[in-house]
Amino acid sequence: MAKNFKAISKSLKGITDSNLRNPIKEYTIKSQINTLMEKVNLEWELKNYETSLNYLKDSWNLLPSPKTDFDDSYHIVELIISLYLENLNLPLEAKNWVKIFYECDTARIDSGERHFVDGKTEYALGNIESSMILFSKAYKLSEGRCFIDEDPKFKTLYFKNKGEEPVKIDNTEIEILWCKYKNWLKNSNPDWVNLLNSGASADDLKVVEDQLSFPLPNDYKDFLKIHDGQRQDSIGLLSENIIFGIIPALGCWESMKHMYDGGQFNNDLDSEPKGAIQYKLWNVRWFPISNDNGNLVCIDLDPGPNGKVGQIIDFDNSSVHRVVLADSFLEYFQEYIDDIINKKYIYSDEYGALMHKDNL
Repeated sequence: MAKNFKAISKSLKGITDSNLRNPIKEYTIKSQINTLMEKVNLEWELKNYETSLNYLKDSWNLLPSPKTDFDDSYHIVELIISLYLENLNLPLEAKNWVKIFYECDTARIDSGERHFVDGKTEYALGNIESSMILFSKAYKLSEGRCFIDEDPKFKTLYFKNKGEEPVKIDNTEIEILWCKYKNWLKNSNPDWVNLLNSGASADDLKVVEDQLSFPLPNDYKDFLKIHDGQRQDSIGLLSENIIFGIIPALGCWESMKHMYDGGQFNNDLDSEPKGAIQYKLWNVRWFPISNDNGNLVCIDLDPGPNGKVGQIIDFDNSSVHRVVLADSFLEYFQEYIDDIINKKYIYSDEYGALMHKDNL
């Protein structure tokens, strides 16, 4: 909870409100609240929670009426609720402020935060059924992000109540990136989200690793646990390529290995950067993650002397040139999400695919 409290309180630094028409009054209130927030943080660090709470209430009282019209009313009330719930164990007091929380900064995009805070409050009050209803609303509004950086007991309880096991993700960055991507897909074309498969099971991942006789990177496995690739008869959803599920990926790897064992990849290649990739047309420790008509993107688990284990490389079936695309799967996925958010990818009617603008 410490991380959340400090992050929220930090957002109040440099408070501004366009609703304050009087510049002198605005400056005075801004200065007073900033001073109070420094005291809030200091007392919280010293575990003087009641004193910290009093300074927060002083900040609240400084806001002109109607207080809830101001952006920072949201953060102040969120911190008050946090102290009552997490530090003072006074859920009834927290619930009184939750009612105000719903009214704060209503122009703010609703990503489920209010419902999640309300759900935690109901949980603390022992109202499990009510908390599950609120968590469900928060889960939908946040595209699943509401449980990130929260006590894992809430996520476990939520999925247990639904009769499901929560997906165990080691790397929350992958989870956040998936949330961003699905949000972009829904805004671009809602049908595209339906092209994604449900998550891979731990059993499937273990079976594949046993078959390979080498482990796959955790960030890639976390990626598949959320969505096990996509429909193979659809547009490519990852850097113009179709994302393999774990079983189709294994099938592709087995086909490539069969050709390799049969002597079909005897030529050497060159790589970029030099020495980053072993000088082979194929390597049995390259694992394919996506496909575009036989041109693959692979995880390289046996790099050259200048490469990194787990780096992402291309496999162009018409070329002996190989390129390192990223140092890890996480980096590769992050760069792709950054590109689509920055509108570097668009749908091409000519190709019937999501294409990078540079390739059109």
